[in-house]
Amino acid sequence: ELDVVWSEDGIRGSHRYLKRLWVLVTEHAARLRSVAPYAGKAAGVSGADQAVVRKVHAVVKRCSDALEKDFAFNTAVAQCMELTNELKPDALQPDILKLGLTTLVRLLAPMAPHICEELWRELGGEGGVSAAGWPAYDPSEIDGDTAEYPVQVNGKVRGRIVLSRALAGAALEDAVKAHETVKTAIEGKTIRKLVIVPGKIVNIVVG
Repeated sequence: ELDVVWSEDGIRGSHRYLKRLWVLVTEHAARLRSVAPYAGKAAGVSGADQAVVRKVHAVVKRCSDALEKDFAFNTAVAQCMELTNELKPDALQPDILKLGLTTLVRLLAPMAPHICEELWRELGGEGGVSAAGWPAYDPSEIDGDTAEYPVQVNGKVRGRIVLSRALAGAALEDAVKAHETVKTAIEGKTIRKLVIVPGKIVNIVVG
C-alpha cells in the first residue's frame, strides 16, 4: 500500500463503518453477553448460520494474509466490512451472531483499538480485546458444499456472495440475481451481460 494517502472521503467512510458496527453491537449486546460464541463446525449448522461460520474462517484467513504479508490494512478492513454485511441478526442463531461480532472486534482491534475495547466489553468479553488475541481459522471450514464468489460490477468488486456448489446453469444465474448483495450493487441499473465462472467469480456488466 502507499506510504501516504490522505482522503477526507476515506475518513468519512471509515467513520460510517465504525458507527454502523457500533450500532450493530450495542443493539444486540444485552442478549448476547451471556451467550458463548459458536465453536463448532460449519457442518453442525445450516443455511445462513453455516454461511457465516464459513465466512468467519475465510475472512480471518484473508485478514491474516493481508496484514502478515503486505501490511495491507485497507484489504483487511474491506474483508471485515464483507463479514459485517453477512451478519443479519434476525436470520442468525445468537451464538453464530456472537461468533461473527466477536471475530470482527478482534480483527479490527489493531486498527481501531479504542472502539474495539468498548465493543468487546459490550459483548461481555473478559479482559481486554488485546488479551483475547488474534482469531484462528480452520482451512477445512472455508470450503465445503458452498462456494464464495467475488461479484464484479463493471470491473469493480462490489462484494462477495456464498452459493451452493450444486447450482449450475440457469439455476445459478437466478440465485446470483436474487442475492441481496447483487441486487444492492446493481440497484436501478439493467444487466447487459452476466458471466459466471462456477466456483470462482461473477462478472456483471450493467448500463
